[in-house]
Amino acid sequence: MPHLDKIKTMYVPEREGVAVMTRTGGGVESLEEMLQKNNGGVEVIEDDLLEQELAKLRTGEDAIAFFARNGSSTKVKLLYCNRAVPDDANAFAPYDLVIVPEDKVNPEYFTVSANGIVHVEPRQLSECVALDEWMRQSLMYRVLTSMTFFKYYIHKKVMNQWRMNARYEVFCSNRQRLARGCFLAKPLFVEPLVQVHSLIHEVEEVKVLLVEQNSVYTLAQFSDYQNQVRVNPIKGALKDLEGKHDQAVQLLDRLIATVSRSIEADPIKIEAKNKSKSMVQEKLEAKERARHERLARHDHAMLGDCIRLVDYMFQASLVRVAIGATADFSARLGTTQSQKLFIINVTFGPATVLLNPPREQFMDMLHQLWEGVCHVVNSLPSFMSVRQYEPYVHVTAHHPVKDIIQSDRTYSKNTKRISENLHGQIDAAQAYANDTYETYRKIYNYGQEWDADAFIEAGHTAEELYAKMGMMKGFQEELDKFKLHYVLGIVNIDGKSLKNELAPVPDEALKVMKSLLMDLAKDKCAATLARFDACNKALDERPQTLDKFAAFVKFCHQVDEERGEMEEMFEDVQAMFEALSQYKQQTKMEDQIVYDKLLSSTTDFATTKVPHAKAFIDETNQGMIEDQHQKSLKIEEEAKVTYQELFVGSFMDAEKIPYAREVLEELEKIGDKQVKAAEERAGTFGSYEDLLGTMPSTEGKFDYAELTKTRKAYDDKYKLWDTVAQWQDMTQLWNTSDFNKVDVEAMNKTVTGCFRTAYNLTKSLEGDEVAQRTKNMIEAWRENMPAIIDLGNPAMRPRHWEKLFKKINLPWKGPASAANISLSMLEANGIFDHKEFISEVSANASGEFQLEQSLETVIKAWADLPLPIMNHRNQKDLWILGDLADIITQCEDHSVTIATMMGSRFIQGIRDSVEIWEKKVNVACDVIDEWYQVQRAWMYLENIFSAEDIQKQLPSEAAKFKGVDKFWKDLFRKVRQCHRNAIDAFQIPNLLTQLKTANDTLDHVQKRLEAYLETKRAAFPRFYFLSNDELLSILSQTRNPHAVQEHMCKCFDSINRVEFSTTEKANIIAMTDMIKE
Repeated sequence: MPHLDKIKTMYVPEREGVAVMTRTGGGVESLEEMLQKNNGGVEVIEDDLLEQELAKLRTGEDAIAFFARNGSSTKVKLLYCNRAVPDDANAFAPYDLVIVPEDKVNPEYFTVSANGIVHVEPRQLSECVALDEWMRQSLMYRVLTSMTFFKYYIHKKVMNQWRMNARYEVFCSNRQRLARGCFLAKPLFVEPLVQVHSLIHEVEEVKVLLVEQNSVYTLAQFSDYQNQVRVNPIKGALKDLEGKHDQAVQLLDRLIATVSRSIEADPIKIEAKNKSKSMVQEKLEAKERARHERLARHDHAMLGDCIRLVDYMFQASLVRVAIGATADFSARLGTTQSQKLFIINVTFGPATVLLNPPREQFMDMLHQLWEGVCHVVNSLPSFMSVRQYEPYVHVTAHHPVKDIIQSDRTYSKNTKRISENLHGQIDAAQAYANDTYETYRKIYNYGQEWDADAFIEAGHTAEELYAKMGMMKGFQEELDKFKLHYVLGIVNIDGKSLKNELAPVPDEALKVMKSLLMDLAKDKCAATLARFDACNKALDERPQTLDKFAAFVKFCHQVDEERGEMEEMFEDVQAMFEALSQYKQQTKMEDQIVYDKLLSSTTDFATTKVPHAKAFIDETNQGMIEDQHQKSLKIEEEAKVTYQELFVGSFMDAEKIPYAREVLEELEKIGDKQVKAAEERAGTFGSYEDLLGTMPSTEGKFDYAELTKTRKAYDDKYKLWDTVAQWQDMTQLWNTSDFNKVDVEAMNKTVTGCFRTAYNLTKSLEGDEVAQRTKNMIEAWRENMPAIIDLGNPAMRPRHWEKLFKKINLPWKGPASAANISLSMLEANGIFDHKEFISEVSANASGEFQLEQSLETVIKAWADLPLPIMNHRNQKDLWILGDLADIITQCEDHSVTIATMMGSRFIQGIRDSVEIWEKKVNVACDVIDEWYQVQRAWMYLENIFSAEDIQKQLPSEAAKFKGVDKFWKDLFRKVRQCHRNAIDAFQIPNLLTQLKTANDTLDHVQKRLEAYLETKRAAFPRFYFLSNDELLSILSQTRNPHAVQEHMCKCFDSINRVEFSTTEKANIIAMTDMIKE
């Protein structure tokens, strides 16, 4: 045993030369041999050694160590132990044992042996514990008792119990003491206290602060009004509170008088003197008088406490009055639709709009307001300080109402909220003032910064002055829209004084600006007059050469173009003088004279100078046109020479096709030096034609036919050789690239475009061998494009490429062969010799691809389609099929789809996959039909065979239905756990066979059930009036005669219900019809 071995190692120490057991030559040395070796070969008496060892044993652990060393081979088989007596009487050590002789054992003792420790206790069953288990329990006990929680658990429990009992005694004592001093338990105090409560309520209705809803005040007016509300000698709050205080004093006086009279009153009514009383009655009356007197004196002693209570209540009401005032004022300030209360003026400060009065004055007003409220409620004397109550109360430390109010949290909270609210309202007013009146700061700042002398020295253009004057006019218009008043919460913002401050600013500035505009108008008028005079002078010239004449004509046209600008300058001058007139500025005489000269020069320009210049142009223009015509003919002759150069040399050599880029460079040189230069000169002469006109003998402008012809020939040549260069680059790319990555559709578009270009060039460059050969190259490639498009069909799969490889005798090494092909490789192996075969393979690939897509659609439709199931009758493990209409429709659609696929001529490549899904869909259709039939029969019979009476009457059928019911529940458990997908559920192994078997079984059970019902109807023919369900409801409750009540009217014509006897419940004593007769 592992535990015993461990204990041996703990208690058997190894000494030099001594071992418990050794192996020598495969044998085990005995204990005697070991003892002889340890004593130098001298024989040792074993009994003496055992007695010596036993003499050393003291505790239970020593005993366990002894048997652990020696086991059951020792002569001593048993040691007796008692529980050790601990040093502390309260300590508990259940595992501490002391070895004792057998004759000294206690009634409860322990025996220790090699087999374990036996606990013997009188009148209890003995308990045996193995040595290793005893040591484990002992170790665990010591560990647990060393923890603080277990070590002091008893102490803590006792302390908690004592604390609970002590608190309960204090509670009972306080409750009894309070009951003796409760005023509402005293008849004499009840009515006065109720009146005091009513008076306190009246005190709380007094208003020490009144804010009317529709009144508006300045800050000073508001302060004066609140002061009148508080201390008005006629109807002020102080006057009302003093009256309430006097009423409370009167109530206390009446209470003191009533209590004083109760001491002298006799509680026993005085009876006639002739009536004698027994001694017992007299003793009882004396006892009652003593009790009454004791209670009356106790009540009299409580008068001081009652006065103190009333004083506290009155003080509390005053505190509530003050707090209510703060709450009312807070509510007046804090409503979302607060009406205006304070009037605040606005003015501009250095940086912001300033409010008057400022925030600080509002805060001072609040401080004075609360000081006034506290003064009013604090001015009422305390009841404990009234002279007539001095015998009853002894005032040691009285707290003024003001101190109580100021230390109240609600008061502090309300005043803080009011202060914050007022701060917020002022902030909002400040924000509004900033938003509304800050826009006028520009007027204020303009006025502050306005310096007429500096403005005059700065210098300004007319546009700037217009803007400045417009700005001043805008200032005046803005001031017209100035908002004099605005209500924002409780604040009425008044801006009248601010407007009075801003109004003079634009008026003074506008006066200076009109003077400056007058000076600018004078200068602009002089400059405009000089320009018109210069134009008039230039128009007087008469040039005779072509270039100068063209320049003169151009100048005239320029004058025509700038005429608007000059007229605009004139209009500017007019605008200045009109603006001065609009702003009612008077013009000087000399300025008016210059303005009149300008008017005259403008008239001369328009009526004389311009018409005369145009007449000169008309007279000289024809000669200039003839000169320009001769120069244009020279350009045509040069263009003809260039045209001839384009049709000789390398431009016509078909052998230069591989060097198309070099030919393009030569063409670009001719185009830049000859064609482009001629076109520029022709453009210049064309511009002269636009200015001067054309020859009368020609229709329209000069026709540069040779230049146009040369340009077209150059463009066609350049286009041809550019097409050749591009075709070489593209065919090189297509031939060497991975064919699977080549976009054959883009290739087809490119080939078609290049062929169209080459074809058109053969028409425009008729007889050009380069164009013809280029067309032939592209056409040869174009003939192979159908085969290339078929090869690039995205539906091509490795199996299709395998067929093509075998056709052209290329080795097929699997799908990797189809991934490493190029168009040049295919062409080298004669792929284009089998175009019909390529077309057939590509067509098959497209057909198979469409079938694959259709099959993928079918698979995806079933992949995420769950089988709809629903709980039956809200039972935990009872389920039925839900609505399968969508699944049935999908089965029918997919059956048609798969049948169409099977009839396709492209089916061969994917026949296996399609056949698998054809089988799945057909099985699903059959399973749905059988499953629905089983469900209908099971739902009908399950309700019937759930009745115990039916089970007893049809035991064989009930057993068969139970088997089907078990199959039904197991089927849905399997579906819910493993086959939630519809197609997976329909493919459960043997499901169709099991459903057919269940259908046969339920059909047999249903027939047997109907035969059973026929026997009942034959026994009682009136059952023929009932349906199967109604008859089954009766038969399932044969022990309940009342079950026939609802069916009586169907079985019998004139019987609606029957009445059963109250004593014998199975006996019918009466019958009633429909009208209860």
